[in-house]
Amino acid sequence: MKKLVCVFLAVLTAAMLFGCSAKTEEGTVRFEQVVNENVQGLGVEWDAYEHPDVITDEKWERATAYMDKLSPAYIRCVINLDWVVTNWNKGASEDVSDDTWEYNWEQSSIRNMFKILDHCQKSGIRVGLGVWRPVDGWDMQDSSDVRFAKIMADIAEELIVSRGYSCIFGLFLTNEPNYLPGNDFQKWSTGVKNTAAELAARGLSDKVSIIGPDATSYSAAITWCEDTVKNVKEHIGNYSIHMYVSDYSVDSGRFAEDIRDVVNTIEKEDKDFDKKGLIIWESGLLDGKDPEWDTNVLIDTFGFGVRMADYTMQAIMGGASGVSFWEFDDAMHFLENGQMKQYGMFSSLGTAAQQELRPWFQSSYLLTRLFAPQSKVYGCSLNSEKDTTLRALASVSSDGKTGGYCVVNRGYEEAEETFYLPQKVQGEKLYVYIFGEKDMKLGADGFIVPNYELDGSLNGTLTLKIPAGSAVFVTNTKY
Repeated sequence: MKKLVCVFLAVLTAAMLFGCSAKTEEGTVRFEQVVNENVQGLGVEWDAYEHPDVITDEKWERATAYMDKLSPAYIRCVINLDWVVTNWNKGASEDVSDDTWEYNWEQSSIRNMFKILDHCQKSGIRVGLGVWRPVDGWDMQDSSDVRFAKIMADIAEELIVSRGYSCIFGLFLTNEPNYLPGNDFQKWSTGVKNTAAELAARGLSDKVSIIGPDATSYSAAITWCEDTVKNVKEHIGNYSIHMYVSDYSVDSGRFAEDIRDVVNTIEKEDKDFDKKGLIIWESGLLDGKDPEWDTNVLIDTFGFGVRMADYTMQAIMGGASGVSFWEFDDAMHFLENGQMKQYGMFSSLGTAAQQELRPWFQSSYLLTRLFAPQSKVYGCSLNSEKDTTLRALASVSSDGKTGGYCVVNRGYEEAEETFYLPQKVQGEKLYVYIFGEKDMKLGADGFIVPNYELDGSLNGTLTLKIPAGSAVFVTNTKY
């Protein structure tokens, strides 16, 4: 294959130079090691809005346009049960046979949930549906009461069977059960068994499964996953953990090791792990968190986006099947003082500037497309040292039609490397996106566009200069 000559405008060439060739050379970074064959794609938290009446049609159209562009493989949507169950006074009764519940499917937040489900059903987005706490208004904070199992089965039957939301594939019985006062694994696992039995009795087991344990923190992920796989693995359709980690954990590369520990804990006891997979259903960074206002003050920075890209890559390297970003829209959640939490990719109810996309939406959008479901992911020698400032992964679709790679440079100096992807990928055109404060290029619609388009193949060598504090994506498809 002849050497391809890549010509750029002088003003762009000053920022980055590429050399394209089919020939591999000494020092070339080769994507040869398979690090993950169990990718289920990436997702995002999109909860029913707590104050949906202030989400106007215009704001809803903006949110759904952003969701369409992000194009996640799945979302996590969590509700409060007292939005839909009206006769909570029964919960205080010790008579567990008193279990006929009344439901209000017209409450404003539940109507808003239907709008989210409608969009996901239409767009082919899978949904993990959950409840924040098992029983709001009861004198308990766990899911072991058999009446809770009936409520969850009632909701599943209404949504999946009666209303036809086939997009719902899993149920979260409670959010972060290890953090609920008075709760423990025994109570949670009893709820799993009760709910699984109720779903089976209604013929729903082949339509929806239980996602869990949904525990948060590294230590809880290990212990709760170990207990889950030893006691209720037959009832779990997808393993779930939450991981909010320090910059140090990401920068040092230790996060990938932590995820590998969790994966190993599950794999050694569940032969069906490859089918079920592990998803980090809430993901985020601790540095920059203001606990008083429950917000991350760094959410608007490019550094947050670069680090979340590194986080996502390490999760995949560690064997996770996917990552669900926390979160989509600030306007989903409020503090008791009426202030919005700020963790989202934008804010529907914020200032005009806050309603525009934050930088980390752009990097997340590229990651979502790169690590699509059924992709095979390849590592390289750059990832062999934990404390390296460079990390890189390649991804190729199962049919070989689409692929690309991402290189993160968290360092303070520009880096230069030559990359080569041996796995055959179709196409003779390359698109190079640079996610960085000085280099990111946006289209008229506000979404990231390629900095460069090249004639060449992913199967040829490509020399990249990766700016400091940036992530560079090379793909054979224009996203």
